[in-house]
Amino acid sequence: MKEIEAKDFDVKKFIADCKELHAEAVVFSTRAVYAFYDTKINVEQKSTLMGNRDLLAEVINEAEANNIKVIARLDFTNAPRKYFDQNPDWFHLDPGRKPRPSPYDHSDRFYQTNLLGGYQNDDYALPVFKELLSNYNLDGFHLNGAGWRGTEYDESMIKKYNIPTDKEQLKPWREKMFSLQLQRYHSSILQKSNAILFMGETNSIETSGWGYSRGYNPELMAKGFTNILSTSGEPEGNLLFRFRWWVSLTADWLHSANAPGLPIINLKTNNNGSQLTMKPVLEYQFYAFQALAHNAGLKTPTMGLLSNLPDGRTKSTIKEIFQFMEQQEQYMTNVVSVAPVVLIWPSASGILESGEVRNFEDDLRNQMFGLYSTLAHRHILCRLLNSNNISSDKLTGISVLILPGTEFLNNKSVISLLDFIETGGRLVIIDHPDSKGSFPTLPEKLTGRLGGIWTNEALNSKYGVPREKLMSLADNNLAPVKFEVAFRKVTPDKNAEILLTDSQTPDIDFFPEESVNLEEGKNPILFTQKMGKGEFVYFGGSFGEIIWKEDFPDFQTILEKMIYPDIKSRWLLTDAPSTVNITAYRNQEGFVIHLVNETGSVPLNGIVPVYNLKISVREKTAKEIRLYSPGKMPENLIFNPTGEMLEINVPRLDAYAQIIII
Repeated sequence: MKEIEAKDFDVKKFIADCKELHAEAVVFSTRAVYAFYDTKINVEQKSTLMGNRDLLAEVINEAEANNIKVIARLDFTNAPRKYFDQNPDWFHLDPGRKPRPSPYDHSDRFYQTNLLGGYQNDDYALPVFKELLSNYNLDGFHLNGAGWRGTEYDESMIKKYNIPTDKEQLKPWREKMFSLQLQRYHSSILQKSNAILFMGETNSIETSGWGYSRGYNPELMAKGFTNILSTSGEPEGNLLFRFRWWVSLTADWLHSANAPGLPIINLKTNNNGSQLTMKPVLEYQFYAFQALAHNAGLKTPTMGLLSNLPDGRTKSTIKEIFQFMEQQEQYMTNVVSVAPVVLIWPSASGILESGEVRNFEDDLRNQMFGLYSTLAHRHILCRLLNSNNISSDKLTGISVLILPGTEFLNNKSVISLLDFIETGGRLVIIDHPDSKGSFPTLPEKLTGRLGGIWTNEALNSKYGVPREKLMSLADNNLAPVKFEVAFRKVTPDKNAEILLTDSQTPDIDFFPEESVNLEEGKNPILFTQKMGKGEFVYFGGSFGEIIWKEDFPDFQTILEKMIYPDIKSRWLLTDAPSTVNITAYRNQEGFVIHLVNETGSVPLNGIVPVYNLKISVREKTAKEIRLYSPGKMPENLIFNPTGEMLEINVPRLDAYAQIIII
């Protein structure tokens, strides 16, 4: 809510608009630089535009009468500059004791506060929580824009709070201190009730920079928040065209942080920061449907009261999505992913056995994008598991585990991984050099079990040459592939089967008469090895990064065959194009399969329907199978049990649909 909207605020109209949207809850601006309730704390911060009214109390009363929950939005990151002289420690101080002006204030009225100072803790924030919990019947809190204000500090701050000056120590320290602050906030909430939602924001997967500046680490934040929220669906420039499943990836990434509640996607209705122009309607819907398909909730900031919005499309766009969520709630909550493939997502930070703190995520960013994009495009049902959670109990029920690097392996995780393979699992390791260009030393428990000779030496090759076994796995013959990243020098065990080798043949020249024959090298890049009931698959270096850089179908085919050499082991098969994203979940009644269609222009201004889409799932029987789509009546689908599979025909897919198997 803009402050000007507090004047003559029509509460009944506001709640009526929310009810018309089929909203479950409203996030109401309660306290930031202004308070919109009857506070006794720093009374001068009460908005003068609301007069003697208590807008929060009015909103709660009207919302309760309409079965809508109320979440109080709080923001302690900025404070009036008039407090600076008396309480300079409340504020973030850059070197030279310079307070940092609010980036949203052009009149120099507010300064940014200090995460460790009194304003964000005992002197102000915690009393605000206590006051609101004591006087108002709230269903939750939304903590806006929390975290650190910068990465540089005045000497007085460094001394007072023992801030590490070593950059490698500073990052985990900042993340830890922010997490402890969230846990203090949550503890104050729990004194009132353990059923109150407490959500707050981390960065999205496509915008990691500001997450670093704020000290965000989703795994640590999950210890404080009940639900982690991320503003996603705002890729800029090349990212908008390079990959379209940003909300899907962000939702899966938030799931891997293991917060108690579902992740929430903060999907803005406005276009590229403009508060007056809405996103293309179908583009907005496309990202919203991704959130639903990846088991995440939606928060949709409208940048003002609906009655004041200049773009008349906003209301109808949100309404259709929320109404569908309400209708399908029984199929979208209390569900469990049936994805048999797990991609290990690097922790935002990890501690090696040597005690060194390593920022894995930035090192492996492109590697992860390439791997995830292949899984999405090839309809390989997958979920993410945080690298800090590699343990036997977390690997139960998984068929294939993809590890995007070896630097976060330790003896404990290796034991779990070896047990996983021995009992029938398929472990795919895609190695990755460290920041210095060499490969980390592998734990002896792993190399001892694998046999062969494993070095830390990095090799280079011009091409990767497929061996006969890999050629036969592919639907079509594979050509030699361009290979311009480092790979680990390995002499595998004699029982290993080499699928791809290097080639030192020089780059083929433009002139055909000067071209040379491609020669197979002696160094393996990709090989497999049977172990117990399972199999170990190893790729020597940065394959995901190659996929992300080259975006060539042969690379995706190689990865797909590394995961599934035999289609008989797949739970879901489909002839859907790569522009359709598919996820699947199990509930008490059966299964729900989500289909999100992006076939069309970028950004979307018209969906191209997909007709007669075929899907087969590895289930023997079903009572009925129905198709649900927003704005349409449910449709019974024709299905055919054949052996171990159910064959399902979808006559037409528009923007989004759910297949419900009972």
